[in-house]
Amino acid sequence: MDNELKKQQAITRTKRPYDIDYFINKFTAIPDDKWTTRRYETINDKCCALGHCGERTTKHTIEATTLNDIIANSHIIPPQSKSTTIVYINDGDHNDYKQDTPKARILAALNDIKNNQN
Repeated sequence: MDNELKKQQAITRTKRPYDIDYFINKFTAIPDDKWTTRRYETINDKCCALGHCGERTTKHTIEATTLNDIIANSHIIPPQSKSTTIVYINDGDHNDYKQDTPKARILAALNDIKNNQN
């Protein structure tokens, strides 16, 4: 991990420019046909949840890191092995989130987290 990303992550962990409402609003606005599974992006401009946050195999973003942190730190969604939990949810591999589309699965998880915060 490069020094710039480490510095940005440290700032993000204290300031949190993105919160759960930001991600719910962001993902709600993205049409269902712009979502994909098993990769960050496709040649047809479809992305997974992390891809919609700018994440790529060789590029990490604060937005994607924050989304991962929100999911991982929620303590209501059991973690999955060998990958980030958000990938399992997006791809339909998480037992608690079997909705028909990646968008619906991600929004269900985020809404569960938000409802548990209140």
